[in-house]
Amino acid sequence: MTSTVAPRATWFSGAVGAGLVFAAVSNTCAMGQLLSALPHNQRDHVHLADVTRRLA
Repeated sequence: MTSTVAPRATWFSGAVGAGLVFAAVSNTCAMGQLLSALPHNQRDHVHLADVTRRLA
């Protein structure tokens, strides 16, 4: 349906599909690595003593 309105959408879906095939064959995931590098996905080291002190 989208390709009738925007013919270049076919190329975009083909590129996404090729990227997924490459990720499966090479056992890597560039999107996952990119998302894990974002600042919101970084873990803070939490210590139990700090948590209990803040709750008290």
